[in-house]
Amino acid sequence: MHIALYKPDIPQNTAAIIRLSSCLGLKLHIVEPCGFSLEDARFKRVVMDYIGLSKIFRYGDYDIFLKKNSKFIKQISTLIYVSDNSHNFFVCCTRVNHSFI
Repeated sequence: MHIALYKPDIPQNTAAIIRLSSCLGLKLHIVEPCGFSLEDARFKRVVMDYIGLSKIFRYGDYDIFLKKNSKFIKQISTLIYVSDNSHNFFVCCTRVNHSFI
C-alpha cells in the first residue's frame, strides 16, 4: 500500500503519517513543496527515529509524481479531506491494491 501526501502543510500530521507508514511497512510519497522543511530539526524531533525506518519518496511536483509512478497510478484510491470550518469529512473511493492520496 502507498500513501501520497500532496503539498503537506502541517509538520505534526506529516510526522504522524511517517510513523504510521514506518510501523505498517507502507511506501510514503511526498509531493512538494511542503509548508515546512523536512530537514528542520523540530520536524525531525516530532518524527523521532521513524524517518530512518520509512520508505519515503519525494517529488518536486505532481507531474513528476505521476510520471515516476505510472505503474500503480491506475490503481489509486482517492481519499479527499474537505473542511469548511463547520464540517469536516472524508470522501473515499477504493479499488484493489489501494494507494491513498
